[in-house]
Amino acid sequence: MLNKNAQVGETVTWIVATVIIVLILGVSIFLSSTYLGESKNVGSAFYQPKDTLASKSLFSYMLTKNTDGINVYEQLIENDLNESNGELAVGIFEEFYGEEYNSVWLGILEGFTTATVKNDYFGSRPDLIVDVKESSFKISHVKETVNLKENRDLELILRGVRK
Repeated sequence: MLNKNAQVGETVTWIVATVIIVLILGVSIFLSSTYLGESKNVGSAFYQPKDTLASKSLFSYMLTKNTDGINVYEQLIENDLNESNGELAVGIFEEFYGEEYNSVWLGILEGFTTATVKNDYFGSRPDLIVDVKESSFKISHVKETVNLKENRDLELILRGVRK
């Protein structure tokens, strides 16, 4: 009972410290939500949509062997889509993803081209950004890219998810 004043003093100190900590925390949360709220964007810049099933289908397609025992990956390293692997790709990707997505495209990109890339099986590579009255809109899509060799990539684009 001799240290009653010390207990009261310590209790008051902890209560005041707790109130100050709660006030500082509240002010920092308020300021960060007020000033940074408009600039916070956790959207498409940080999130790239993926379709795991499409990715696995693409890799399975590339491992498929023709009658000579050469897999599609080895064929595509040197040549474009031919009748054998092109028809196989149409059968796989159009059949499985044609109803789920507005357009399906599989093709080979040479270098860093922005020109129209076209093949006999999937047509022209679809645009992923559309300009409408001086504004650009990014179209929802899933894109899988496989490097075949330097400056040569196989690209699968599943564009415009249907609802």
